[in-house]
Amino acid sequence: VEVIGVDNIPPTVILSWPLELTDVSTSAYFKLEFSEPIDLSTLTSDNIKLKEQDTNNYIDIEITTQNYGTVAVVHPKDLLATDTNYLLEITDEVADKAGNQITGIVSWEFSTEKDLIPPTAELIVPSILNKVDISSNIIINFSERIKQNVINAQNILFTKVNDGTVVDASI
Repeated sequence: VEVIGVDNIPPTVILSWPLELTDVSTSAYFKLEFSEPIDLSTLTSDNIKLKEQDTNNYIDIEITTQNYGTVAVVHPKDLLATDTNYLLEITDEVADKAGNQITGIVSWEFSTEKDLIPPTAELIVPSILNKVDISSNIIINFSERIKQNVINAQNILFTKVNDGTVVDASI
């Protein structure tokens, strides 16, 4: 007996957007078009993930669908960081309506646009810096997110006003 109409073909991603994977906007969202409708219960943030590559931190996302489940739209909940490498991946837990899972992990590496506006120090505590006790903590709030690996004693210097010598400080 020949059985006709059984779907045993796994879905594939046939198109992803944005097409250009460099200088992606920090407010971008991502569209993934599948070869067939996907079981919506498998389109979760456990199965579609966005990760910052330098830190391996996962980014909170929301996933919506279009075109009867053939398109998944991935929306980061917050702006992405500038000049940063990310990985968008679809696990093999994503399946079509017949239960056929995507073969292997599908992923895209992309980088976000560069920030052309330098950060500024918006708030420094204590606010009167000319008479700071040597044991005081100095807090600097920047106008934007700063990459952790660039905040160090080579980039933030404390100097004596009277002679310009650099003061040892831990950052």
